[in-house]
Amino acid sequence: METNQMMVYGLLFALVTGIMLVCVSRLLRVDPLKKRIAAMEQSEDADFTSQHWLVHVAPITKRLAKFASPQDGSDGVRVRLLNAGYRGDSAASFFYAAKTGLMVLLPFAAWLFIPASVSQNMFLLGLLGAAAVGFYLPGFWLGNQIKSRQAKLVDGLPDALEMMRVCVEAGLGFDAAITRVTREIGDKSPELQQEFELMLYEVNAGSARNAAMRKLALRTGVDDITALTTMLIQADRFGISVGDALKTYTKELREKRQQRGEEKAAKLSVTLMIPMVFFIFPAMFGVLLGPGILQMVRILMPTVNNIN
Repeated sequence: METNQMMVYGLLFALVTGIMLVCVSRLLRVDPLKKRIAAMEQSEDADFTSQHWLVHVAPITKRLAKFASPQDGSDGVRVRLLNAGYRGDSAASFFYAAKTGLMVLLPFAAWLFIPASVSQNMFLLGLLGAAAVGFYLPGFWLGNQIKSRQAKLVDGLPDALEMMRVCVEAGLGFDAAITRVTREIGDKSPELQQEFELMLYEVNAGSARNAAMRKLALRTGVDDITALTTMLIQADRFGISVGDALKTYTKELREKRQQRGEEKAAKLSVTLMIPMVFFIFPAMFGVLLGPGILQMVRILMPTVNNIN
């Protein structure tokens, strides 16, 4: 009887607790509209905070950048930063400041961690090596960023041009087609969407379409986009149908993408040889030959002991 009463009290307690939790959750539930407005306000505050932070840090980076930046600016680092997607006015200053800072910090870290028993020549060599790594590390990182972004642009370009060709053949103008593609391509390739948006902003601001497309090719640094802009400029100059030009070029891009896929598939067998030789084959040999080797040892060891 007491057990039944305990079960009833337990069920009542669980029921009351569940009802209270549901009521509290209903009371504490945030309105989606209010939640979205709060998120927008937080993002605006975050943008303002980041800009405010950059305003204070930018002068320091400019002072540090003087030690690593060339005087004539002939290294083209600003173009490389554009290719990597960094368009800010202080991007070059941050890059050169990173070079200067790492060139000082890494030798200091090496000085802390190099053992005292090392000879003086090796100690100086380690400091110089750390300084060289710190100087070239930002350039190496920037090169990886450029390759990654350009690969994403190349992957999303055939789909964008196919959509652009469909829009042009459906009767839309070239600018309207680019606007439509920019609106739809964001999920597939945000990087390409950003570049098309910048080109549209320049055209809407009064820049010539040919100049905006040349700047697009310069910002991306992708050969396919450079060839595309050249083709569109020539088509506009000589009165060639943009739809026909896009159809031909889209077919070429699809063939290139297929060839890249076939090339990766052909390299896959060679790439798999390394883990197979060093990891899979030893395990297979151990499983297959291990019992036989143990059996041979059991049979031969008594014979060897008797001979001795």
